[in-house]
Amino acid sequence: ISKLQEGDKTVWAKFLFSLKDQHDFQAFKLLSPFADKLLIAVNYGCGFVNFHGELEPLIASIIRDGKGWKTYDADDYVVALDKPDTENAEVFWVKCGILG
Repeated sequence: ISKLQEGDKTVWAKFLFSLKDQHDFQAFKLLSPFADKLLIAVNYGCGFVNFHGELEPLIASIIRDGKGWKTYDADDYVVALDKPDTENAEVFWVKCGILG
């Protein structure tokens, strides 16, 4: 807990993405050094990649709230967003895959 209190970003990243409940995730995120950031967890497997975190709710809200379309009916969409500021993005390594 002391590393969380100290604001260690790697420890916060690991902690936040260990939470299974979205409500808990959002509540603790507000206390974290990432309160004003969009957080996306990336899991690179063997031949696939999974993203989770705040990306899915963001995209769903753009489709659902912005357009009024369904996000549960096996429809496909393309969402175009302005490019983010990748130059100032922070990345935290949180877990080793197969070799570790």
